[in-house]
Amino acid sequence: MNRDNRHPAKQCLLALILTGVVSLSAVRAQAPPIASFNWLVGTWHSQNHGDDIQETYVPAAGGQILVLFQAVTKGQVSRIEIRSLREQGGQIILQELAFRPGLILDKPVATRTFVSGDATHAVFTGMTMTKTGDNAMTVGVKVATPGDPSGVVELKYTRAPNLAPQ
Repeated sequence: MNRDNRHPAKQCLLALILTGVVSLSAVRAQAPPIASFNWLVGTWHSQNHGDDIQETYVPAAGGQILVLFQAVTKGQVSRIEIRSLREQGGQIILQELAFRPGLILDKPVATRTFVSGDATHAVFTGMTMTKTGDNAMTVGVKVATPGDPSGVVELKYTRAPNLAPQ
């Protein structure tokens, strides 16, 4: 009897395991590198229903891009968000912590998983970012409100010029 045919069940199981490992590796390889999101880096400004909004995307370091979001209403900070755009478990996620005035932790925000993207788009569950020019971007965010549980808020941003001292 040929040694290779002694345990066909084991060989079949090994083939299935190896196929699963290869398939899992292929899925993980599909996640884009964090550097592909560098088009977001900078400070962005928008307005929405009287709120002045500013988002600052810090260049990728340590495998993540950090984001600081601030909404100001009538001269007072009304919301702060700290976000992390990073790879986790073979996929890209956008995770955030939200705060009310006084740095009081707000209700949890669901982690957004990367769905698709290219050089001008980044689509996450519940959020789409579209680069509309060198210094322009539109962000659509699904926001459930009592009057509109499936509503999408669209924000048009412009990137601020470099604010670093010269």
